[in-house]
Amino acid sequence: MQREHISIPKLIAYVLFSVIIFALQTGTFGGMRIFGSAVDLLPALVTAAALLGGPAEAALVGLTVGICYDLSFTGVDGLYPLFFLLFGYAAGKLCQRLLTRNYISMLILTAFECVLLGLLRYLFSLMHAGASFLIVLRQLAVGTVLTCLFCFIVYLPLRRLSGKSRKRSRRPSTASPSARAVRTAAAVQRCGALAVIPAADSERRKVCPPLGGVSHHHVYGFRSPR
Repeated sequence: MQREHISIPKLIAYVLFSVIIFALQTGTFGGMRIFGSAVDLLPALVTAAALLGGPAEAALVGLTVGICYDLSFTGVDGLYPLFFLLFGYAAGKLCQRLLTRNYISMLILTAFECVLLGLLRYLFSLMHAGASFLIVLRQLAVGTVLTCLFCFIVYLPLRRLSGKSRKRSRRPSTASPSARAVRTAAAVQRCGALAVIPAADSERRKVCPPLGGVSHHHVYGFRSPR
């Protein structure tokens, strides 16, 4: 089984991008409302990291997003980091083994994540506060649709970032072991082909030895005159 390659600069870039989106969402665009609901792009960050990166990237982004949730939302402390970390890792594994890495998968995973998050928020927080389930369900539906509509805002930058990371990993100096093995096998094959020539020449000399020390007249049945 091939071991997953984890890029540390890529992980750092993912985390920094998550913090920037959180700051913009809670600061500059914190007061924006569409149909009475705010656009929440943090769940889409975890899905994008799972789709474009892998389980490790998505788990780290999920932990970062969960901490951001704990800083801005009320509820059970530690619930959001645990949820997003586990969801990010599971979504990354699912993208590796089952889902196609395209924007349709991004929308499906984001919608599923938003529904799960809304249900958890209701069970652990809103239900105990006496909130109506129908009102919460309506807000959850509107919020899920808005997140899916605007998730391209985080998907496109992360896709560009992932593309640059892949290009850096394909430099000749950092060739994969399989590529080095192919080049080594080709070099050995070339050396073997070159070794055939002296070997064939030595066999020919054994069959037809040189005529040194034997007169060419004896070879053709003549004697040299005394």
